[in-house]
Amino acid sequence: MAMLRVAAAHQFDGKMTAFDRQVLAAIEVGPEFTAGHAQSLALNPRTNELWFISNAARNQDDTITRLNTQSLTPDARVIFTTGRGHLGDELAFDENGTAYYWTHASQLRTSRVDLYRGSIATTGVHFEAATEGLANNPGFFAQSTGYDEATGKLYLVADESITSLPVAKWGRWTAHQVGEANFAGQREFEGLVFMHGVDQGFLLTNRGTELMRMVVDKPA
Repeated sequence: MAMLRVAAAHQFDGKMTAFDRQVLAAIEVGPEFTAGHAQSLALNPRTNELWFISNAARNQDDTITRLNTQSLTPDARVIFTTGRGHLGDELAFDENGTAYYWTHASQLRTSRVDLYRGSIATTGVHFEAATEGLANNPGFFAQSTGYDEATGKLYLVADESITSLPVAKWGRWTAHQVGEANFAGQREFEGLVFMHGVDQGFLLTNRGTELMRMVVDKPA
């Protein structure tokens, strides 16, 4: 990550070295396109497809877009309405291909968290809201969603705060089942991803840019 940051900074300043070019040559860069909140980009492991929520403005219809992994360009779009507020900016899939998103203060100007799960395909999109949500949001700016298939937990990522919920208890959570980790590093949390089948996660932060590995606290 340090090499990538330095190489990108040198590229921006027009001061690239031979080593910078070697580092950047390992990255394939596709063409530019409007993506909305790109942190919603998520892999459906059931279909091996990449999808993201491509709403660019609140007055637009809800749109979910598939990204072609070969051309790195959108190749399918599904436009729909939720009937309940606006589609959130965060998206994650579990190992069965079920999709999840959540909304809170940054979308609805309320403190409540509403959670949704459903299916995404080129033939259509279907989501249902959880019968119960969370009374308080984890942080004002919703940033992303992560899913850990090793533990079956869904993670709601906001700046300086991460909330976890067991998917098996969908809509029937009790207070002790809701995990919360708060931080004071004044960082912008961008995304949280997990290795397949392994309880190991990685958090991408901004201001400054860094990829952090999650460390699980062990009892003394």
